Order: sequence, then C-alpha cells, then structure tokens
Amino acid sequence: MAQNQNNQPTATDNVKKGLEFAAELTRLKFKLSQAKNKRKNAYTRLGELSYTKYRPRTTDVTEDIENAIAAEVAEITNLTHEIVELELRIKLLKAGA
Repeated sequence: MAQNQNNQPTATDNVKKGLEFAAELTRLKFKLSQAKNKRKNAYTRLGELSYTKYRPRTTDVTEDIENAIAAEVAEITNLTHEIVELELRIKLLKAGA
C-alpha cells in the first residue's frame, strides 16, 4: 500500500479499500438473499409434501414422500445455518472485524 510522507495511506488507497469493502458486503448480501429465497422455496415444497402426506385418502403414505419430507427438512436446516452464518459475517464486516 502506498503511503505519503507521514506514513498514512493515500486517498487512492482509501478509495480502493472502500470499494473492496462495498464489493464484499454486496457479495455477502447477495448470497444471503439467495439462501433466504432457497429456504422459502424449500418451505413451500415441504408444505406441499405435508399436504400430500396428511390429506384424507384411503392409501398409505409412501416411503418416497417420507424421504422427500426428510430431505426438505434437512435442506431447510442447512439453509438456516448458512443464513445465520452469512448474517454474522455481514455484521462482522460492518464492524470492521
């Protein structure tokens, strides 16, 4: 990093650092938005599967539906963890850590 005579970063360095911060923050917010959208879709799919499982009918619930429900629950759990991690990373980035 270039420094002036007083050992302080130049204006160009400050602008570059600001742009890098903004780019990283935007990247994290985009990933957060994607994860939240995926989780919303997973909840919708879980609702559809649950309806199929519990609606009144005369046949037994197939193992495929049970497996699909378990997969959706696992996906929601993973996405929730990812969302929490991304939110924490954004807070840390804003705090300058």
